[in-house]
Amino acid sequence: MLDLKIVDIRQTRFYQEVFQEGEATVLIRLLTRRFGALSEAGVAQIQALSLAELESLADMVMDLADLAALDVWLQAHPVAGDRVDESGEAS
Repeated sequence: MLDLKIVDIRQTRFYQEVFQEGEATVLIRLLTRRFGALSEAGVAQIQALSLAELESLADMVMDLADLAALDVWLQAHPVAGDRVDESGEAS
């Protein structure tokens, strides 16, 4: 037979990126339905979160009281370009 190796598609970069994009889209929809329109900056930041951070935000959705609480959460989870290292420098 053909010497094909079985690959777990969930481990591929493509799958992870698609899954991450889908999770961000669902979270944005939930947050918009709960609090009204989100700022463009807020939407962009949510879309740039890692999968682990998206899952953390998903766990918090029902605990957030308002958009101000979402902003506080987002400030505590800056996107890669906005991260500050131990020396205080942006990375």
